[in-house]
Amino acid sequence: NNKFKDADQNLILFKERGFRSYFYLRGFWFRGQGKLDQAIQQYESAVKERLFRGAATNQLGLCYFRSGRMDKLKLLIASLEEGKVERSAFLMEMKVRLLTEERAFPEARRYIAKMSALAEDNGR
Repeated sequence: NNKFKDADQNLILFKERGFRSYFYLRGFWFRGQGKLDQAIQQYESAVKERLFRGAATNQLGLCYFRSGRMDKLKLLIASLEEGKVERSAFLMEMKVRLLTEERAFPEARRYIAKMSALAEDNGR
């Protein structure tokens, strides 16, 4: 696809130069094309690289959710250090979705209350 030609070339350059951001950017590129399996592989590598770890974790969780891999999403959230989920509206939303699927409504409501108490992030 000609639309992604420049992205392809730039990603090749990033890989050749050993940029640690390569995995995150490639995951973003695949996710944008709807190729969730490939995006997941890249985001998993990005999380291991620990560069953009927060953003990579969020994107990985989103890909797990969109691909219906709730078991993987649950493991990802459980693997995070204590308090990490409560500091991220995105991760709390994923947690609420999991709890709702499990029909754990009282706990889901507690997370919704925590989300509403977070400072406004203006879309960041």
